[in-house]
Amino acid sequence: MRQILRWEFLLVKRFFRKKSFLFLCLLLPLLGLFLRLGSRGESGILRIGLVTEEKEGQQPEVNRRVADRLLTGDTVLRIERVADERRAREQLRNGRLDAAWILPSDLEARIEKRAGGKNIPLVTVLEREDSAVVLLSREVLYRALYPEISESVYRRFLTEKFSLHPDSPTVRQELDARYADVKIGGELISYENAAGQTVRRQSYLRSPLRGLGALWLLLMSFVALLYFLDDRRKGLFSFASAAAERRFALRYLLAVQAVASLGLLALLFAGGLMQSAGREALSLLCLNLLVLLFVSVIGTLTRGRQEILLALLLPLLLLCLLGAPVFLDLGIRALELVNPLYYYLKLAAGTLAPVVEL
Repeated sequence: MRQILRWEFLLVKRFFRKKSFLFLCLLLPLLGLFLRLGSRGESGILRIGLVTEEKEGQQPEVNRRVADRLLTGDTVLRIERVADERRAREQLRNGRLDAAWILPSDLEARIEKRAGGKNIPLVTVLEREDSAVVLLSREVLYRALYPEISESVYRRFLTEKFSLHPDSPTVRQELDARYADVKIGGELISYENAAGQTVRRQSYLRSPLRGLGALWLLLMSFVALLYFLDDRRKGLFSFASAAAERRFALRYLLAVQAVASLGLLALLFAGGLMQSAGREALSLLCLNLLVLLFVSVIGTLTRGRQEILLALLLPLLLLCLLGAPVFLDLGIRALELVNPLYYYLKLAAGTLAPVVEL
């Protein structure tokens, strides 16, 4: 056993002398770095202009609170301030904005009237086109307006029910204090997978990291097979029988997969995507075994011819990417059946074997 491990260590050491291997090893951390940096920046899905009209040269307090929620909230929209409605309309016509939200100077008065039962609009929404994404973006605006509407409805209900004077500073202060006391923090939604395990909400830009890392491990396994075929072409195994050559090919694959597995775990840890230790270990073990089988079968079908394997490499990686829920779950059954990435992602998410609690 010690001799096998020593042979594997020397083989890995030899791989790290290859520039191509070092380049491929750098792909994964660079990918994780770029996606992590991108997840902290602006999404660019939609660009929305926010206009907060002033009243007597000052921004009303309600407008400021709503604008702060929109500009600092957790959203995939790109929201930016625009000086006034005229510039917002110009940017809409020029295609620089997808939509504009105009908070009027009398927003507080409008909210009070709305809470009193009058059908009056609160915000003016300008949209360049009536697409589904633009329509869904309105939910972000509704979420920012809700606390102000809720407080206004609460205050009006109590003043009417107990015959309180709504303009009295003392009454207003007391009602505001009572309302603040019942505010509840935390999340309204609990995120769980199919196994019933609670998972953390994560950036949509970092979500594909696991699938892309698994695809990288598959690529590295093909590279290990190509290294073996190149060494065989150079005559390094001319002394070995066919059965011995297969064992040497297996060692090449295992050596590279060990390095790639460590890289994948580091990527998941850095991206904040780690599940429990048991589930990660089981998922990674299954991924390595399935990739080993997949690459071995492809190597057998191509009869060890490098030029054929190189020609098939990119199409195979693309098909595995399309057949696994890395970005989207297309549900193409033919691409799922023999796809190592599909089973790995499903097992890691708990949707393949939800009864296994690790």
